[in-house]
Amino acid sequence: MVGSTRCLPFERKPEVYILGKPAIWNRRRFQEMLDGILDSGILTNSGDLVQELESRMSGLSGGHCVAVASGTAGLELVVRALDVAGKPVLMPSFTYVATPHAAKAAGAEIAFCDVQPDTLSADLDTVGSVTPAALLVVNLFGGCGDLERYQAYADLRGIPLIFDSAHALATQYRGRPVSDYGLASVFSLHATKLIQGFEGGLVVTRSPEFAEKLRRMRNFGIGSESISPHSSVVEWGTNAKMSEVHAAMALAGFESLEDALAIHRRNFLLYRANLPEHVKLLEFPEYVESNHRFVVVTVEPAARGRLIEHLERGGCQARIYFEPPCHRLPPYAAQAQPHLPVTDEIAGRVLALPTGPEVGEEQVRAICALLAEALQAGAR
Repeated sequence: MVGSTRCLPFERKPEVYILGKPAIWNRRRFQEMLDGILDSGILTNSGDLVQELESRMSGLSGGHCVAVASGTAGLELVVRALDVAGKPVLMPSFTYVATPHAAKAAGAEIAFCDVQPDTLSADLDTVGSVTPAALLVVNLFGGCGDLERYQAYADLRGIPLIFDSAHALATQYRGRPVSDYGLASVFSLHATKLIQGFEGGLVVTRSPEFAEKLRRMRNFGIGSESISPHSSVVEWGTNAKMSEVHAAMALAGFESLEDALAIHRRNFLLYRANLPEHVKLLEFPEYVESNHRFVVVTVEPAARGRLIEHLERGGCQARIYFEPPCHRLPPYAAQAQPHLPVTDEIAGRVLALPTGPEVGEEQVRAICALLAEALQAGAR
């Protein structure tokens, strides 16, 4: 988040911290692990820290974890592993472009659907005549939609269900990790996420066979180590491995996960109590336990630009998400697109507000006051 002396006591931050520093992590522990990496000389190729990170995530999610270079790389590996090249993969258009890009890179055709206005998750009633080969659901802004319905839809058609859960690490659905559903869930460790590894991703699956396939694919398709790894290539693969340094950063964040979750929940509740009228907070159904990493509001489209400018003048930078939506971006707009009215409308309304360990009650109240000032000025 950026700041000025007029209202909010924040220093100017790089673009990556546009929403405020997203995570807290043990700097001393990270430096200790970094020294250990340099002392050992093991920098990559599934070192001890990558394996420890996978074990930590497996304990949190209850599934088999495969660490990869990025969430996007993880999505591409998962779609490639499904063998759906040339076939339609159904997904919402209201998502970061990495979602369709990853599927397209894996050779799939992209079929977009609309989203539900309450959860901003895929609306299966808008699928139309598409017969998908796979369903790719996006769990946005720390929450999720009705995972049981998505599972039932996929099971009825005999197609795999996968999740882009870049925003949903530690999110639960009906008391269970979101990765309990579907074949695989892909989480992001990008610097803006709940736990950051600078870059990186974690794929979680309940299938040990699928996990082993992904491990091969992230390492050039090598099936087993030997004197000559080149002779052990058994399938297509690429270099999607995570380095030890990235794993160390993520592990340092995992050690403070409970504190981070508490901070984000505190800020969410503060916003809920202080947001002015006509600024609607995105809240998920009671069966979803969000990680609250994102504080997202919806406003009138005509007022959003004015709100952003007023916040900026007050030392606070909010962020627009997914406008234009993916079906209107050049790589996809040329293909025939369905009518996606909710996606088009919500893309003009969404605004993400600062949160994180640098944001406390004073800052939240100041941000809400700025929003109220802007709305009052617009009313005049």
